[in-house]
Amino acid sequence: MSPLLLGAHLSISGGIPLAPRRASELGCNVLQIFTRNPSRWSAKSIPPEQARAFREAVLEAGIRCTLAHAPYLVNLASPDPKIRGMSQRMILEDLERCESLGISFLIVHPGSHKGSGSDEGIHRAAESLARVLEKASPVAVSLLLENTAGQGHQIAWKVRELVQILRSAALAPPRVGLCLDTCHAFAAGYDLRSPKVYARWIEEALEPWGLGGIQALHLNDSKGRLASRIDRHEHIGEGWLGLDPFRYLLADPRLKDIPKIIETPKERQGLPWDAVNLQRLRGLAEF
Repeated sequence: MSPLLLGAHLSISGGIPLAPRRASELGCNVLQIFTRNPSRWSAKSIPPEQARAFREAVLEAGIRCTLAHAPYLVNLASPDPKIRGMSQRMILEDLERCESLGISFLIVHPGSHKGSGSDEGIHRAAESLARVLEKASPVAVSLLLENTAGQGHQIAWKVRELVQILRSAALAPPRVGLCLDTCHAFAAGYDLRSPKVYARWIEEALEPWGLGGIQALHLNDSKGRLASRIDRHEHIGEGWLGLDPFRYLLADPRLKDIPKIIETPKERQGLPWDAVNLQRLRGLAEF
């Protein structure tokens, strides 16, 4: 049997090359990071020696898959052309940063229509995405769109909207793909506690491109109730999702080779919560 591809979003505090070591200490073979401060538009370039050290650390740690998350400022669906332009440039920069680090996937939230309507937001996101990849040099980095919780004016809380964005931009795997988040799906109204709803959710994402469509999974419990549209992650099994959805997902043979990442809260009451959450998922995967 192939090993469980499981990891966490980890800090790059102290330097990007330290993140793989942190992943190794947690027993992870998957690592997700920000390559920059996620709350700022500008970022210092990554020195070549830092990029080389990160690549070497990934190999030494036995990491099988590396991913990066784009900054939260990105809004490909914004009605403001200045914000869209800045967002497109930020993604282009992050694609280059990922390439220098040897990172395979860059995950992006499609954004918010800011009150202009979902259809307009989806159209603008597709147009922005097409422009980004038109300008991007061919690189070995796939751009993954992540489903949202539907908070505020967020678009793409329905899987079919994610698919619509990619199809409208005339894009398909392997250059692009989907990253599905369990907390976001539940908050958006998909009751993943039901085996039938879980199956329908996954099939919606698989239908257009098969297994090439889903390229990453975020495993997070939810502080918000079903259809609350609240994007707040909780520790595995301690939120409104409970453990069953994670059992379904980890037992799904179609998803066994898809990297799975936790983005759950960090230290609380002195407990190493990343280790706790990863161990809970490993335990579920054994049954």
